Amino acid sequence: MTTEGSSNEGAFVALYSQHYRALHDYASLRCPAADIDDVLADTFAVAWRRFAHIPAGMERAWLFGVVKNVLHSRHRASRRIDALHTRLSAFETLNPIDPGMQSVPIDTREQLGGAFNTLSDADRDILVLAAWFDMSGPQLALALGISTNAATVRLHRARTRFDRALRAWTQPDQT
Repeated sequence: MTTEGSSNEGAFVALYSQHYRALHDYASLRCPAADIDDVLADTFAVAWRRFAHIPAGMERAWLFGVVKNVLHSRHRASRRIDALHTRLSAFETLNPIDPGMQSVPIDTREQLGGAFNTLSDADRDILVLAAWFDMSGPQLALALGISTNAATVRLHRARTRFDRALRAWTQPDQT
């Protein structure tokens, strides 16, 4: 460790020691007790990474801003998780088989499901988005954070792999 790193480390320890209690008290007013340690750990991780950018003489205020941002970020994540749980719980009450699949024989449904489950997560994601949620190439690209061309290629490859997997499930070994 360089001398500069040593001085930064000492200065960071001093910053931590000087402001920890006030930040702890603030966090305790804003989040459940079980989350306080995590909030402060995230806060001081940001402070360590951004240590050189903390405004001199404004350390306390800057740290309170970081705590506020960490709390907001955790709250947003919690809301997203709650919304996902709500959406997923709705699926539990629905028939997991597409209504159009009701006329498909059970053994065929099992073959489709078995073949589908052999695919990678990425292949399953793009196939579900395209088939179940009727997404186009540009919509797939946006949902997956890739270009439209990449989405089209990935969908084609996933369909090819699914077709291969389905043939393997429906045709017994010919050995």
